[in-house]
Amino acid sequence: MANTNVISNQYKESKQFKLIELIARKYGKEDDIPDIIEQGKELGLIQKTGKSSGKEKTERGASKWTAFQKECKRRAAAEGKPGLKRDRIKEIWNSEAYSEQHSEWERVASELNSGKSFKEISMPKIPGIDVEESLVFQAVNKIATAVAKSTEEKSEVEGDKV
Repeated sequence: MANTNVISNQYKESKQFKLIELIARKYGKEDDIPDIIEQGKELGLIQKTGKSSGKEKTERGASKWTAFQKECKRRAAAEGKPGLKRDRIKEIWNSEAYSEQHSEWERVASELNSGKSFKEISMPKIPGIDVEESLVFQAVNKIATAVAKSTEEKSEVEGDKV
């Protein structure tokens, strides 16, 4: 059996090649490795991968889960919570209450796959990440009240000095 193929460095790093090499060395047949690999290809035990395999790779777009993950990470970073872990994202996704939103994420995924930017798409709310608007307004009002109070107190103290 004539060997016309060169063994790639990537294949030489594979566990499959290392096993073939181990067995060939054990029996003193290191020179037969290329022939063993060629015979393995002919028998269908070793398959080509990548561009040379002849298989067409189908482009897969974002799934609803992928769209959800990416949006979670984007929003968490925007909210100043960049340490959001995959386990927490999965916990939100798998929660019984959130399963109703899965169809919405299917819509988001199809829109992303059609070429739209995440900025152009209306996204569903994500519990634990999105801050409720009412809470934001409440916090802003508390801060404004505190600032106004301290300003009044400061002006009263300064007014007493005059």
